[in-house]
Amino acid sequence: FQQGITYVANLDSLPGNILWTDDGVNFKLSKVEDVYGDFDAVERLNDSSAIVSSQYQDVFITKDGGNTWVQKDVPGGVTLIEDFEQTNDGVLHFYGVNQFVQSFGYCVIGKSNDMGETWSYQTLPGKYNLEKIDFLNTSEGWLGGGSGLFHTTDGGETWNKLHNANFRCNTFGFYDALHGWAGGYLSGIYRTDDGGLSWTQQACAFRNYWVKDMNVLGDTIAYALTGGPLNRFSTQPYLEVTCGTSAADVAPGSRMRAFFAPNPAYAQAIFNWENAPSASSVLTVFNLNGQVVRQQILSGNQGNTTVLTVNLPKGMYFWKWLTGPGEIFTGKLIVQH
Repeated sequence: FQQGITYVANLDSLPGNILWTDDGVNFKLSKVEDVYGDFDAVERLNDSSAIVSSQYQDVFITKDGGNTWVQKDVPGGVTLIEDFEQTNDGVLHFYGVNQFVQSFGYCVIGKSNDMGETWSYQTLPGKYNLEKIDFLNTSEGWLGGGSGLFHTTDGGETWNKLHNANFRCNTFGFYDALHGWAGGYLSGIYRTDDGGLSWTQQACAFRNYWVKDMNVLGDTIAYALTGGPLNRFSTQPYLEVTCGTSAADVAPGSRMRAFFAPNPAYAQAIFNWENAPSASSVLTVFNLNGQVVRQQILSGNQGNTTVLTVNLPKGMYFWKWLTGPGEIFTGKLIVQH
C-alpha cells in the first residue's frame, strides 16, 4: 500500500479489482479487464498512473486514474512479479520469477525508465526465495525474503548478502541508506540503523503478527499492514520497548513452507510441505467459482502428496493449506493439458 493508491488482494468476490484513493478515506473501485485472478503487486507511479501484475498475465498499466488499463509484456520469461518499486527519480524496478524453470523458478530484476512501457532486465544466479525489492535511487537498493536480505550499490548489477535473518523478512522499507523497517510472517516489527546489517525488534505486542506490507515515512516512523488493522509505529517521542527472544520466536530454518511442483501441472502435481505446526493438516483446491475440486488430509509435519489434475479443466485454481487454528497458507495452481 502507498499514498494515493491501495489494493485488496485475494478479494474473492471481486477478482481483478483494485481500490483507488486520493485522500485515504474515500475509495473508488477500478476493474482491470481480462484479469481472471487476483493481483500480486501494485505500484502507484503518479497521481493518475499505476501498474499492477497478475500471475501468468504480465502487467497492466493505467494512466487515467484507473478508468482504462493496457496490458504490457514483461521480460525474462517472468510468470510472477512479487514486487514493484519506483525511485524518487522515476525509475521503476520489479522483482519476479520464472516459475517454469524450477520449483521456485529463477529470479529476475527488471528496470524501466518509462513507467513500464519498456524494460531491461537481469537474472540472478542461484535459487532464492525472495519477495520484496526497495530502491532509494538508481544505484542503491535492497532485495529480501525468506533467503535473507541483499544489498546493491550499482543499480542491481551485483548483490551482497547482509545477514541471515532470524525472522522472515517478507516486507521492508528504507528511509535512507542507514534507517529501515522490516517485518514478516509471525515475526513482528524490526528496525535497523546500519543499513540492514543488524535488526532490533520493536513493538513486542506484534511479535506474533503477520506483517504483510510496510510504508516507511521516516527513520523513526512507519506504517505496517498486518492480518488485522493498519498500525502506525513510531520511536518518537520515546523508543519502543525492544523485545528479547522467547519461546514464541521461531528458530531459523524452521519456517513453514508449501508449494506445488510442477506448476503448471499436467496429469498430476506434487504438493510439498515443511515444518507444519500440527501433525495433521488439510489441503483444499478450488476452481475460480470457489467450488472445491480436490481435498486431502495430510499427515506429518512435512512430506508430499500427489494431487491428480488430469481430469480437471485447464486453467487457474487456488489452493489453501490449513495447518492449525488461524494458520493458513494459500497459493495458485495452473493446470494445462
